[in-house]
Amino acid sequence: MGLTRASLIAGMITIVLAATVTSVAAQDQIGRYQIIISTIGDQTFLLDTTNGSVWQLVRFPELKTEPMAWQSMLTINSSADYDALTKRYGKATEAPQQ
Repeated sequence: MGLTRASLIAGMITIVLAATVTSVAAQDQIGRYQIIISTIGDQTFLLDTTNGSVWQLVRFPELKTEPMAWQSMLTINSSADYDALTKRYGKATEAPQQ
């Protein structure tokens, strides 16, 4: 999935569960993590509401028992982030159609 499609999907999600932290030491962190299920596909995301980190729940069908794991996603929060991503990967010769 391309970054643009991921951004679109992330914008069209429904929050279904806010995870709570039960540790007494982490009382200020209650509700920090949210599990989000896409309304337009079979995709599940984990959002850290404190620092903006996002993970996608991914199935690995090439492995025995097809395990699932949270896979970190790239996030772009500023034009500097986009510039760094462009520098790392380079620009496509033609923008993908949406």
